[in-house]
Amino acid sequence: MIAILEPKIKIMKIKDIEAIAKIDKDNYQFSWSAGIFRDCLLAGYHNQIIEINKSIIGFSIMSLSIDGGHILNLCIKKKYRGYGYGKRLVISMISFAKKNNRNKIMLETRISNVAAISLYKKIGFLSVGIRPKYYRGEVNKEDALLLEKNI
Repeated sequence: MIAILEPKIKIMKIKDIEAIAKIDKDNYQFSWSAGIFRDCLLAGYHNQIIEINKSIIGFSIMSLSIDGGHILNLCIKKKYRGYGYGKRLVISMISFAKKNNRNKIMLETRISNVAAISLYKKIGFLSVGIRPKYYRGEVNKEDALLLEKNI
């Protein structure tokens, strides 16, 4: 068990790509490449890191459209899960979308990702659909649960 420490949420920089790509790879079988993270920065998405004692423990990436935000990726290092750090990133993204006059935020998550679904529902996201065979799998593709929150 780790002590709950006060995190800092910051805007992601190019220098952070190596660390976040490693976090993604360590946590997901089908992770994003460093190039995808770089493209998200270059596209001007809302890219955040969360750090403790100047060490990155997680990140989030959200694109903005005309009326809303779309959370594209969010990941917390395994040993830091369950302490509210993911929730802080989501709340920060909601706040950013609201400040930018967006009225909703949406995301997809694997149907099997019970912890993520629970987190999003606690924050007020509602299930609005299924995207069949959305995620890669070792053998078969996995459905995604589409979640949305009005803000």
